[in-house]
Formats: sequence, C-alpha cells, structure tokens
Amino acid sequence: MFHWTESRIKGHFVICFLAFLLERTLEFKLKKANLEASPQKIQEILNSMNFAQVKIERSKFLIKTKFDSLGNGLPPIKRTLS
Repeated sequence: MFHWTESRIKGHFVICFLAFLLERTLEFKLKKANLEASPQKIQEILNSMNFAQVKIERSKFLIKTKFDSLGNGLPPIKRTLS
C-alpha cells in the first residue's frame, strides 16, 4: 500500500493493527478450546464461508449457505466466537 498523507498512514496502521489483534484473539480462543489452528488455516476456513443475510421482523441473521471441506472446522470456531 502506498499512502502519502499522515491521516491515511495512521488509518492504514490502525486497520492493520485491528486485523492482527483479531487474528491473535481468535488463535488464543481456539487454543483455549484445545483446537490448534495456524493463522493461514483460520484464514482459509473463514474465506470458505458463504452466508445469506435474512431479515425477520426487525432482526437480521446470517445463515451459513456453503462451505468447502475446510468447513468441518467451522462449528468449533463458531462456538468459540460466541
């Protein structure tokens, strides 16, 4: 990424830091649940997920519609994120 202004550089740093923090938090929660997963494996699993957004009255829900073979790791991750 090429950012030239100070505000864009700071914004880019904040986004990168938040992504890193989220990744490490997920790794920690998975490890605590006795599930070992590398950052690459977590990313592959998350990238394989497809969802449909459904509105019922005033509530919105995401329903998992498709996943590949990596989706076998999704239920533990889903429970961990809850």
